[in-house]
Amino acid sequence: MPPRKIVIIGNGVAANSAAATVRRLSADARITLVSDEPHPFYSACALPYYISGEKPRRRMFLKTKTDYRKDGVRALLGRRVRAVDLSCNQVELVDDSVIDFDKLILATGATPVMPTLPGVELDGVCTFKTLADSDFIAAHTGAKAVVLGTGPIGMEAAIALKKKGYQVSAVGRRGWILPRVFDPEASKRLAQVVEDAGVTLYCGEQVLRLLGENKVEAVATDKHKLECDLVIIAAGMRPEVSLAMNAGIQLGKLGGIATDGQMKTSAPGVFACGDCVENVERVSQRPFICMLWPNAQAQGIVAGYNAVGELRTFPGSQNITAVNAFGSYAYSIGSNLADLAGEDGVDVTEKERGGAYYRLVTVKGIVRGAQVLGETQIVGPLLNTIRRGLTLDSVRAPGSQSYVNIWQARIWKELLG
Repeated sequence: MPPRKIVIIGNGVAANSAAATVRRLSADARITLVSDEPHPFYSACALPYYISGEKPRRRMFLKTKTDYRKDGVRALLGRRVRAVDLSCNQVELVDDSVIDFDKLILATGATPVMPTLPGVELDGVCTFKTLADSDFIAAHTGAKAVVLGTGPIGMEAAIALKKKGYQVSAVGRRGWILPRVFDPEASKRLAQVVEDAGVTLYCGEQVLRLLGENKVEAVATDKHKLECDLVIIAAGMRPEVSLAMNAGIQLGKLGGIATDGQMKTSAPGVFACGDCVENVERVSQRPFICMLWPNAQAQGIVAGYNAVGELRTFPGSQNITAVNAFGSYAYSIGSNLADLAGEDGVDVTEKERGGAYYRLVTVKGIVRGAQVLGETQIVGPLLNTIRRGLTLDSVRAPGSQSYVNIWQARIWKELLG
């Protein structure tokens, strides 16, 4: 058989994991990777450290352009895809060139949600998603910044800008920060750390408009007017599905590209992975969009295996959100109370020990979620417990076989008593 022609659209961790997997399994596969960004593969997780000045720009990159050639990947960077034609297995670029494929892997990522606010077109307003966004923020010389959004990206931006020396305010509609991953009780403790470091939080406020002539000068909410020279919009992300949708590929209930356990889409020979994908939550198996690096990496590997005909199954995504708030770490694993709304038998176990805070969320005794502030050692045991569907009683029991090792047993004993 002639070498397989595999085209990958995207250049994030999902796309590069898929490409590396295909190459490892098939030495003669013809791999083409297409990305509208001109840069080689970089770490989006490290961008906050770039804009804060803690890491130089060169340390953002995980590959050079030479690395693609060494790996036998034809990388078309800075090239935009116009359409996918499934009738003839072709990818059409905006420059009218065409790429044939035998298998296609969509790793198109996500795009920032842009609120329809007066003034969003003003100079000094940007999103925080790409290296280009970070270049703009890093080069900006100002004194006062307002972040619109208090989710993970918004808080990363606020913390980084404070470290950079800005006077920073963050505005969120919900009554607490990080509302999709932390319950209010854990969130309030983390918010205190952030505020003690100098970030002003305005939770439960609605942004009405951005003010200024040509450059942004202030943000008006329903309660305050916040002067600024920089506004970061962090109102959330949505899966980038336009290519898939226009090609007739099925979307899921939540708006991502629908995939099965092999990362197959509804179109034969087309796979999808990463932030653009809707799959399932690992424990509950409910529809889930999880825009986190470890899940994207795992999905990319599974897509690569199946694209070359070797069966692998993705078990489902799991929330593992980490926040570094000025050196104080907070983690959310699995489900929070909002995720479990409507389920019977939901209970919460809380404990404070040695300046750390622990919150376990259970359903009929089974540990389904955990939130931890100020502690790192317990994260591994908690993740293992949630993945295995263990109960609190089983890990409390003397001589329990539920632990992976003695070290985990000791930590559980200290935590639960």
